[in-house]
Amino acid sequence: MTTQKFLIKIASVLERLDIDYAISGGIAVSVWGRPRYTADIDIVVNIKSAQSVEDLVKLLSKEFKKAYSDKDLALDAFNRKGEFNIIEPEYGLKADFFIVPQEEFKLLEIKRAKKRKIGEKYINFISPEDLIISKLLWFREGQSTRQLEDIASVIDVQTDLDKAYLKKWVKKLDLEKEWKEFKKLK
Repeated sequence: MTTQKFLIKIASVLERLDIDYAISGGIAVSVWGRPRYTADIDIVVNIKSAQSVEDLVKLLSKEFKKAYSDKDLALDAFNRKGEFNIIEPEYGLKADFFIVPQEEFKLLEIKRAKKRKIGEKYINFISPEDLIISKLLWFREGQSTRQLEDIASVIDVQTDLDKAYLKKWVKKLDLEKEWKEFKKLK
């Protein structure tokens, strides 16, 4: 199984369960910027109930027979608005599900998602602007220059970014320091 097939199957499961989602992380950087290697698929999800979590884990387990996903860990992630994953060991594939807290920007990441065709399926990807903001937030947490390199990749490729939107959220989320760090790198 390829990463693409894995992604398509996961998106299909999320849509079957009517769970709003957006692909983020390195896969989204490859869609909006220059292609780069990533070891996993990052997915932001707006899961509204513990039952939806249980249904998701059950359907993922059915779809990926040899995969590992722990229902209790998923429920814990739901309760703390954290992350859980599914690991497909036969092909070395992993998807991380980030349950969004009910915060304005995090909900916008999903609401503003843009569809991109992967194979024969349209899949929701975080918008390039929200990906940049998300990468700034990750940089603030871990100071990894990989986040800044990803931002540069997206900015270099995308010519019609909504700069007013970026400026608004950099200010609103107090990311001016991180934005200056990015500007120094560039």
